[in-house]
Amino acid sequence: MRALEDEGYRYDSSVPARRFDMGFGRVHYTEYFWAPLEPYNPSWQGLHRPGKSSILEIPPSACLFPINLALLRTLKLPTLQYMIRWIRRRSRHLVFYCHPSEFVYANHQEFPRSMSKWNQWGMRPGNLLLLRQLLEYVIESGFMPTRMMEADEQYLDLEQAIVL
Repeated sequence: MRALEDEGYRYDSSVPARRFDMGFGRVHYTEYFWAPLEPYNPSWQGLHRPGKSSILEIPPSACLFPINLALLRTLKLPTLQYMIRWIRRRSRHLVFYCHPSEFVYANHQEFPRSMSKWNQWGMRPGNLLLLRQLLEYVIESGFMPTRMMEADEQYLDLEQAIVL
């Protein structure tokens, strides 16, 4: 955390609160499971606890599994819609993430050996359509889209739900 502060970072989104991949992904430890769901300044002694860091931690949304494009590709929109409704009852924030590599055919890329094959499944330019369908759903659900770098703390406390 101090290295990010020293480099001038203001935001981080790496604490996987409410996420446990049960052996399918990379989050298979429980240290961060009970971290706050709402944005917070982490402790230098433990990123999963509020503290005095100048960095604002904006936890990626999860309902055991992460709300990301890999899950959308795998389980499809109806499953993510159910998960988003569950999250909406517990938080005003929805943090969805994806990686640029997910919009390029997997066979046109090189991946680390540690990356599971299921995670590479479904990588293609057509995922832009999946992303659009998801965004339409979250906007219809009352979330207000914003980019993380524009999400100053004052805006994160709005009564209106937002998606980052």
